[in-house]
Amino acid sequence: MAFEGQLQFVSDAVLAFAHAFRDMHQDLCHGRPGLCDVMKPIKGTELLKYLRKVDFAGQTLELAMKHVTD
Repeated sequence: MAFEGQLQFVSDAVLAFAHAFRDMHQDLCHGRPGLCDVMKPIKGTELLKYLRKVDFAGQTLELAMKHVTD
């Protein structure tokens, strides 16, 4: 099926967001469990900064979000 051929892109997108949230949480909440007040609510523009810094080897070769434009 055509959908199954796209699953690796979905998987990489989920991992990119997970890395971005983790990095954002570490910077803003200093690793404390749960969301700190600074992350409530999460600002899209702030999250985008972290998404652009994500760099990892995913299923679709290498994902380098820092090169993504608006």
